[in-house]
Amino acid sequence: GQTVFHCHLHLIPRRTGDHPAPRGGVRAVIPGKAHYP
Repeated sequence: GQTVFHCHLHLIPRRTGDHPAPRGGVRAVIPGKAHYP
């Protein structure tokens, strides 16, 4: 369990050529990882 309340976030850098409106969550930034059963 979580004994100390804290914030957790992911920072994903944007690059030239990235899709302007990415969809699919964090996994979608890695090719082949967007589908999660």
